[in-house]
Amino acid sequence: NTLISGCKSTVIPAGIVKIAHWAFELCSSLETITIPESVTLIEAGAFYGCNSLSTVTIQSKTKPEELRGGNLVDPFPTRANITLYVPFGYKSLYIASDYWKAFKQIIELEDPNIISFADSKVKELCVANWDTNGDGELSESEAAAVTTIGSVFKSQKDITSFDELVYFTGITTIGYSAFSFSSLTSVTIPKSVVSIADDAFDMCTSLQDIVIPDNVISIGKNAFAGCTAMKKFTIGSGLTSIGQWTFRWTELERFDVSASNTAFISVDGILFSKDIKELIYYPSKRAASSYTVPSTV
Repeated sequence: NTLISGCKSTVIPAGIVKIAHWAFELCSSLETITIPESVTLIEAGAFYGCNSLSTVTIQSKTKPEELRGGNLVDPFPTRANITLYVPFGYKSLYIASDYWKAFKQIIELEDPNIISFADSKVKELCVANWDTNGDGELSESEAAAVTTIGSVFKSQKDITSFDELVYFTGITTIGYSAFSFSSLTSVTIPKSVVSIADDAFDMCTSLQDIVIPDNVISIGKNAFAGCTAMKKFTIGSGLTSIGQWTFRWTELERFDVSASNTAFISVDGILFSKDIKELIYYPSKRAASSYTVPSTV
């Protein structure tokens, strides 16, 4: 096979449904290959002469015996030297197969629904509170079942990143003082959230730029007070209400507002009502030595 001669590692493109007879014949340099979920048949001798092949990752969820197709000529003649990675939940099926169990070892791929947390402390808190099956992990479905995070993260000084909050799609409100006085630096608010309660991020002095999703319609008083690390505040299309003192003791440089927002507008980074009759907040660290308030105010 001169087409891929010398290739050591390859990933078969998604959409391929069959690996034909002798497809990789005598690709003696090939060491690893990934077979996509779309593949439903591996034909006879497909990897004949691939004597360096040591790792095969199969993402296909076709039953093992059907995947091989009952071919008389072995598609993996050197399988005794190959480590086989199979889809999550499929290891037992491969072990039960006389053909596939002859691979050097069979390893199950990680559950794709398990959330990978950037912050170990955040993971610890999430697992302690919402790991319903007791596996020491938090899945997307477990996160989606949560309807309130309560005060789990309040005053937590060991947390930093919680962008995985985006998986908590059952939450409609970031509750009162939910993250206040914590060391949070970044967070991604789920699109399911429609309101951010009073004091939600009060005195999160390490919290940096934040984006308010389009579905959020209200932000309570003091919600971001004292967030001194935050330089830019981005408002989505749906926000119609901002409580008192929401941005006091901040060091904001500018506001960005969706052009589709019907209640607010940013003019030169300054937050106004949409009709520019009310100046709502002038960023305290805006780079300007003077400013003239519009005549419409």
